[in-house]
Amino acid sequence: MLIYISEELVTIRDELLVKGYKLLESEKEEYCDVIILNIKETMLKTTGLNNIKRDGTIFIDSGSKSIEDIEGIMNNRGYSNIL
Repeated sequence: MLIYISEELVTIRDELLVKGYKLLESEKEEYCDVIILNIKETMLKTTGLNNIKRDGTIFIDSGSKSIEDIEGIMNNRGYSNIL
């Protein structure tokens, strides 16, 4: 699983690196499976991102999610139902 993380999300980046996840070094490196960003802060500024697959790339809004929440979304490939 290859992950792109917005550059301002340093803490999440560091935690995922410690856990052994493979992160993109640059936006144009290759296709990624997961994109993590803070939608409220970045307003979906992915215009320079050329590594989005048409099918299967999951976007995760980091918002108020913990690293455990983000890992759960990546591993389950989606969000759980809100009840």
